[in-house]
Amino acid sequence: MLRSSNAFFPAVYSSFVTGIIGYPLFISTFGAEHLYRLAILDIGNLIFIFIVLATFLDKVGCNQTGRKRMSLKDQVKHIVKSPFLITMFLGILVSILGGRTFFHANPATAALLTAAGMLADITLPLILLVIGYELHFDLKQLLVPLPAVLLRIGMMLLLAYLLNTFIIDGLLGLDRLFQMAVYTMFICPPTFIIPVFIEGDCPDKSFILNFLSLNVILSIVTFIILMTVLL
Repeated sequence: MLRSSNAFFPAVYSSFVTGIIGYPLFISTFGAEHLYRLAILDIGNLIFIFIVLATFLDKVGCNQTGRKRMSLKDQVKHIVKSPFLITMFLGILVSILGGRTFFHANPATAALLTAAGMLADITLPLILLVIGYELHFDLKQLLVPLPAVLLRIGMMLLLAYLLNTFIIDGLLGLDRLFQMAVYTMFICPPTFIIPVFIEGDCPDKSFILNFLSLNVILSIVTFIILMTVLL
């Protein structure tokens, strides 16, 4: 097992940046009409990120001296104000109340849904373009996190396989697209909020940024290979 003195190292094995990477990949392969499967799985991931992971990241750092930590009140505010969680739970609430039928039956809201779908088709390639532009590459140190990235991808693929075999298929009997959603989420790199919590000129930040950049590239490659094999 890899060992690291990097205080933030455990965080890169604990979450998925599903919204930015997983959603575009899943939609491009299976269509937007099946995205709800991945969104359902992503609920637990988002709750974990904004409650557990954010708390962990706030407690670690290169230099704890004089570092102001988030109070419990601030953490609760941070969770409640999260746009991801707000929109997700609003969508669930609207669906439970039967709003889906209303939005599709009403001409005005149906037109808005159509326009939103058109914007989504444009937005997805733009998201990947922005991600590629924002990736930080330190060519001298880029391959340093390669073993850790490969370990993460291998572990996540194994966990996804076990989850699909014993839970998604074996216990719940869900369809194959749910299994593809599991693979998609587990292939995704860790959340991009990790570097946000690394303050100042911390030497750990370079490793984390290179890890994320390399993981993005290898995640996309892994997704393409895996979907080619499974579909």
